[in-house]
Amino acid sequence: MPKATPKRIRDSDGSDSGEEYGSPSPRPAARNKTLTKDVPLPSLDLSHLESQGRPSRTRRESKKKQENTKDAVNAKDAKIAQLMKQLKNSKKKEERTAAELHKRDVNKAPAESEEEDEEPVEMSSYSAAFISKGIVGETAVKPLPKKLRRSGEAQIMTPLSRTPLTNIGNKSNAASEGGNGSQGTYDEQEDMSDDPSLQPTKQQRSSSPSRSSSAFRHRQDPASPGGYDEQENMFEDPSPKPRKQQRSSSPSRSSSTFRRRQDPISPGGNGEQEDMLNGPSPRPLRSLKRRRSLSPSKKARKRSKATKVTLVLRKAEFVAGKAPTGSRTNLKDYTEPAARLLKRAMHRYEVRIWTLNPFPGADLQEEWVKEIWDEVCTEAEERMELTVRMAGMIKKYGSHARSTLKDGVRPLVAPTYKFTVGDTPEIISANIKLWKALLEESAFHYKAFQEPLSRTGFAGNTIIMGGLRGIWFRTKAGRGVIYSEYFSPITLVTLALLFTAIEFCIDEYSSGRFQQANFDEIVNKDRYDVHLRDLTDWAGLMPPVTTSIRQQMHDSCRASTGAAVIKAAGRLTEGNRARALLELAAMNVDLEADAGAAAAE
Repeated sequence: MPKATPKRIRDSDGSDSGEEYGSPSPRPAARNKTLTKDVPLPSLDLSHLESQGRPSRTRRESKKKQENTKDAVNAKDAKIAQLMKQLKNSKKKEERTAAELHKRDVNKAPAESEEEDEEPVEMSSYSAAFISKGIVGETAVKPLPKKLRRSGEAQIMTPLSRTPLTNIGNKSNAASEGGNGSQGTYDEQEDMSDDPSLQPTKQQRSSSPSRSSSAFRHRQDPASPGGYDEQENMFEDPSPKPRKQQRSSSPSRSSSTFRRRQDPISPGGNGEQEDMLNGPSPRPLRSLKRRRSLSPSKKARKRSKATKVTLVLRKAEFVAGKAPTGSRTNLKDYTEPAARLLKRAMHRYEVRIWTLNPFPGADLQEEWVKEIWDEVCTEAEERMELTVRMAGMIKKYGSHARSTLKDGVRPLVAPTYKFTVGDTPEIISANIKLWKALLEESAFHYKAFQEPLSRTGFAGNTIIMGGLRGIWFRTKAGRGVIYSEYFSPITLVTLALLFTAIEFCIDEYSSGRFQQANFDEIVNKDRYDVHLRDLTDWAGLMPPVTTSIRQQMHDSCRASTGAAVIKAAGRLTEGNRARALLELAAMNVDLEADAGAAAAE
């Protein structure tokens, strides 16, 4: 059998590869173990690629992204402007607070001492004896302490003796002829010791100054510097004796030898003393009996206390049996009727904030709280004690009243004046433009506020009536219906406060976006004062017409709640007035006729 020839294998291009089908494949060459073991593999250094990095491709931002970036920048700028404005307002508030505190401290400063403004005492009208005794000093005498001005505690000065002028010559002669002037002198001051009616009481004796005091000594030593007693000179010898000799020669006050009618035979006696006493008696001294105090007696005091009627007030009780430990107390912490009375008092205080004065001072707040509490207790026929805690709860309702007004106006501002909510530059610029136009010359409360030269309808914008109805005349139980006497007609204070709240809510769009703010009392008080002056000027143009407009506001708001409009009954019409005038004229004729007939009779 012939041997088959193997087929050749051709490559893809048709060339002979030199291999045959079915032939065994050639063995690979043996690997060199030593080469693989000893020669290391080459390493690649890629550090230069890591340092350079892959070049970034520059992409162009889309239009939407550019707008978003621009809006973010504008929002950031607006936020910065808002923060700057808040910082400015806070600085203004701090300055206003510091000014008010300074003004309060100046008003409460104590008055200057009157002693600093007193002029020095003129000393020419006083003698040297008075100055030496210390009765008159170089400066004004200070008043006694208050504890010494009570009844019976004031010092009693010993009165000087009084002698008729007709007996001065006789007494001086008698003193010169007696040899011992001190024994022959009639001393009315010492004569008081014998008369029981002129004896000072125990209290007077204890409170009266000592006789040894230099200021109240009746007989002054002539030898002392500046000491000269004119009263003593009228009775004694012109040649004075030393003080020691006078004291030794003069009898003691308690001695029995010295009496009003002294015995001329007794040692040391003088007959001329009897002649002097038999003459015209000197003017009697005033009694040293203490004057009656102006204060009522003890019996009268006891009687007045017994007849005084004390009104016992009921104290408010807490639900827990004791006052809450927290700093804030709520109505639910009190039991009835205290909780009910407190709620009524808060509502009345809130109404006064809306209609009388939205920013009252501390004194006015205290006065309002007392008046309102008395009104509430009288209406409820409950007499309850008003504590400091309860008064504080009532006064805190003032800020609640202003916040309620602001919260009622805020939802009406955007739909009334067409403010748009959005973050696009067009919306922001449109809101800023509208904000400026509304606040220019308070155009927001006019009925037609778009054109500055043709603004009409003062206080006639729809937001005014909308605010009145939404805040005070929402239902029949609204504050404007219950307390109609405060809102009929709508007061200028209420309109000024409403204008202030509207301007505050418009100012929240000053950055082009709505930024909610707090109703600050100090900043908004300036706005309120401006609006109140404008409303006062407007009301003074034609008072009857403006009063009628404000009354129509109240009647329209009250009618929208379904409550009946209160009208005064028994109004005198023109026809009734004419007929009454004719009747009075006829009665006057009859009275004149009767008077003439009576005069003829």
